[in-house]
Amino acid sequence: MQAQEEDVPEDIKIEMPRFSLRLNAGVPNPTTNQVFQQKFIGIYEANLAFNINLSKLFFVGVGFKNGLLSITNRIQYGVNTKMQMNTAFVKVGCNYFHSSKVFSTFYLNMGYNKSMFASVVCPKGHQPDPHWEAAVIEPGYSINFYAEDNLTLGFYTSFNYMNRRFDPEQVCLQDLTSLKGLNTSQNTSYVNIGLEMYIGLGKKK
Repeated sequence: MQAQEEDVPEDIKIEMPRFSLRLNAGVPNPTTNQVFQQKFIGIYEANLAFNINLSKLFFVGVGFKNGLLSITNRIQYGVNTKMQMNTAFVKVGCNYFHSSKVFSTFYLNMGYNKSMFASVVCPKGHQPDPHWEAAVIEPGYSINFYAEDNLTLGFYTSFNYMNRRFDPEQVCLQDLTSLKGLNTSQNTSYVNIGLEMYIGLGKKK
């Protein structure tokens, strides 16, 4: 504990409640697996995590997030295929205080994703499998500004990696558009950019 406190500048007074909530809302942007990257677009992602401070700098937590992606060029393809994502995760993180009113957070979420494809249309009569599951690793960073005593508003970015590739045949994309030259061997990932809210629960310590 003493060693951790020595990392904090002496002129910065740190007081944080033992428990807190973090709410994030952003837009997922596909980055790997070329078919997933070019044929799907992010609509939203939102998550909520309950956290416990282990010290003035380090914390752990548990959370849940929900996201939605949609196929691009819906009018051209004549379908409205969507990927609904649900992920439960554990969080470990570290706060770094720039001043008594501003701090950065570096964190890692680790969990499991269960996705569901909706409104899938297969012109050739193939019956699609709507289920898609994968383990998730998500490193992230946020910058937080105190708006009130136990409330901050800020911005975050994260990289969401899932250990499963996106298979276009699962949603019959090969029947709707040309996939020639697009690599599908990479696992699925996307980048989030959005807003974060920190809510301290209880009295500061």
